[in-house]
Amino acid sequence: MPLLEAKRRYSSRWSNAPILDGQGRGKVVQLMPRDIEIFKLLSRYRYLRADFIHAFIGGNLSGLIARLNQLQRPPNRYLHRPEAQRHYASANYRYLIYELGAPGEQVLHEMGHRSPEAVRIGDEKQFAHSMMINDTLSSIELGVRGDPSVGLISWQEIIERQTFPQATRSALHPHTLPVAISYRFLKSGETHQARFNYTADCYGAFGLAYAGDRPSYRFFSHESEHKNVLERGNLEQTSFLKKFLAIRHIQHHALYRAHWGLPNLYHLFVAPTRERIESMKALILRETGGAGDQHILFRDIPVLGDVHRRSRPMPELFNELWERAGFAPLRIDTAKS
Repeated sequence: MPLLEAKRRYSSRWSNAPILDGQGRGKVVQLMPRDIEIFKLLSRYRYLRADFIHAFIGGNLSGLIARLNQLQRPPNRYLHRPEAQRHYASANYRYLIYELGAPGEQVLHEMGHRSPEAVRIGDEKQFAHSMMINDTLSSIELGVRGDPSVGLISWQEIIERQTFPQATRSALHPHTLPVAISYRFLKSGETHQARFNYTADCYGAFGLAYAGDRPSYRFFSHESEHKNVLERGNLEQTSFLKKFLAIRHIQHHALYRAHWGLPNLYHLFVAPTRERIESMKALILRETGGAGDQHILFRDIPVLGDVHRRSRPMPELFNELWERAGFAPLRIDTAKS
């Protein structure tokens, strides 16, 4: 094959050029049911890698990758490939990350699969942080899908439950919990106070329903500690200490019951390293006089740009142990303590 022709046929994985048909025009895809399932998946999780999408959708991985590429290219544009992913280590050798494009959103809206009020997990500003959130929560969902005795309860389903307070349902931000915290900083000797609406990374909460003679439930919030500082000398800036104080207030006053009508609430924290997990556990033990906290759970996971560990679907987040400070590890795939 002549060199010029070989170059003309080569297409970079980052190219946005259309895939041409026999007449030299951009190929227009005919949407299939599997495409709609992909759109629905990306309407819940803002960003997902191709291998995560494959874990949900199934089928031939190579064929799915080719289809995702086609759905992303003009004139289709049903999907979007975030430019931010190119700035991380080994970007050329990892599965590409996709999000739902405006045409994909329009398709779901026309089919009645998505309402304007629907929330997509993960923010648009902190890309690596959003990837941690989506990697964690989508992996838990994958684990749940593999266990017929456990069902996933979404935030939307929580809001629609009869036990959900009407006052919260009609509030402007029903996914937040109002907290008031106070802390005396030893270094300065000053006592700081703060009032704010606590917002978890999972936007509200989600639940797990465990089958049995008497069905039981656990509910969870989630925080991805990507580069958050462990503690600061104030309560204005974000830190793990500030989050812990907020969670302690939520648990002490059972705000999950008063504002969301939930019987319990556990808090799942993920971080990039074991060292980070140990430092958060040590802070909890320090602040509780060694008593610990049974409702805060920890796991370390690979993150975007990690040169030592590759991010991948992790259904084991559902059926393996989560660590706790001062308490034995806990599995979330069972209602047993």
